[in-house]
Amino acid sequence: MTDAKTPLSEDQKIRRRMARTIGRTIWRAEFKATYPQASKEDLNRAWAEARSMATKAGMRAVKALEKEGYSFTAPQSVSDDQG
Repeated sequence: MTDAKTPLSEDQKIRRRMARTIGRTIWRAEFKATYPQASKEDLNRAWAEARSMATKAGMRAVKALEKEGYSFTAPQSVSDDQG
């Protein structure tokens, strides 16, 4: 058996991007409050370390909101984005 991952569908990619945006927004506010003098390089380095956990937290938020009946629509620029 191989451990090959199934490629994500376009809807899954959009949901993950949305979750990452939510996670990064919350993480960034907390980071800037904790380290107000941090440089852009410090912020980028810290985000690289925190990205996975923040995305997971964002995904939990997305799922909780969907469970409550909210739905999301990606802007045209995101749904057309191939990267």
